[in-house]
Amino acid sequence: MKVYGTVLRTSRGQFRAVVQAPSKKAAAAAFGITMHHMNGWASVTGNPQELEAAARKPGAVFWVAIRDAYRSNAVYTERPARGISTEGGAASVSVHG
Repeated sequence: MKVYGTVLRTSRGQFRAVVQAPSKKAAAAAFGITMHHMNGWASVTGNPQELEAAARKPGAVFWVAIRDAYRSNAVYTERPARGISTEGGAASVSVHG
């Protein structure tokens, strides 16, 4: 399995999201994005923090606020797959390239 990462924009802001998935198609489904967006704005990541976060629970999406994503102490939080939605949160997600 590979770890895929992308930047997602919700009503709560922009987030770096990562997921460990068996395929690009499975990663797109977990992120809740189309294959068009996956091909244009997502990639396999080699970032050690992202690899560690995604390995905690394969198939689960982990995210961090974009402003914190590249700090050495960034904390990736598990979020439900398929749309990166939270209770009372955004109803839609779009990819921001």
